[in-house]
Amino acid sequence: MAVDAEFLALWKEERTSAISLATKMVESLKFLPAQARIYEGNEPIQFFSIFQSFIVFKGGVSDGYKKYIAEKEVPDDTYTEDRVALFRVQGSGPDNMQAIQVEPRCMVPGSIPITSGYLVLVVASAVSALSGSSVFNWSGNLTTPEDQELVERQLDVIKPNVQSKPQKEGSESEQFWEFLGGKSEYPSQKIARDAENDPHLFSCTFSKGNLKVTEIFNFTQDDLMTEDIFILDCHSEIFVWVGQQVDSKNRMHALTIGEVILLGLGSEPPFFTRFFTWDSGKSAMQGNSFQRKLAIVKNGISPTPELGSVAQ
Repeated sequence: MAVDAEFLALWKEERTSAISLATKMVESLKFLPAQARIYEGNEPIQFFSIFQSFIVFKGGVSDGYKKYIAEKEVPDDTYTEDRVALFRVQGSGPDNMQAIQVEPRCMVPGSIPITSGYLVLVVASAVSALSGSSVFNWSGNLTTPEDQELVERQLDVIKPNVQSKPQKEGSESEQFWEFLGGKSEYPSQKIARDAENDPHLFSCTFSKGNLKVTEIFNFTQDDLMTEDIFILDCHSEIFVWVGQQVDSKNRMHALTIGEVILLGLGSEPPFFTRFFTWDSGKSAMQGNSFQRKLAIVKNGISPTPELGSVAQ
């Protein structure tokens, strides 16, 4: 979980306990920070940019994880230095780069650890202790020199002081494929993220726990009424904006909408405001929608906090 003054992110698989903890944190902070529920494998770029260098190892070391795999009777695939490990390296630069550990077998159905658009680190422990570790650096035909630099940076963290063995697509050594369980077919096209489409804004109401939405066309910042909840659908991401005057019951309903980012009035991060012609002065104003608009019409100043109270 990551949190700062404006943004709280819950990175997880589906865990009820984690959702409950994040909800309590948001309540304790009076719903002021933006909140993101981010699912493993579907992380938005905004999440990665918080960490700059982001490395995901398989498995876990917590008591909760050990209990989980015991109950589910699944094997413990926690990363250790004495096992073969495969990392997919991706990113746009030193401020946004990731190394994700994936299955070390390129023929696993439904799993695509390598494609021509990625770089791969194969960290393999040799059978003989005297031989030390072998590290292979595989680069697909669609990668660039800048991509290769990302691999070197991540390698310095995962396996420092170890010289890697470059492997170019199409000219891999037999040892490389042996560590992966043998050569097999893999995609030749780079896997792209879902692209953003024209954003659509919807106003939301809850009736007996059911969500109803109405689209707002040609929307502006002024459509965000402090008494209401809105969904901004950008296709690749879904944002939920929660006004300060929304009551606590509906705030809790908003937390259940799904894989979303929640925002409160005055705490909107740039990756949300970029879809509007944004006036930060309007965002910082207090009071209900009528009081805010009346103050602007009369004298162009924002109402004082005493003119409206935040719903608790």
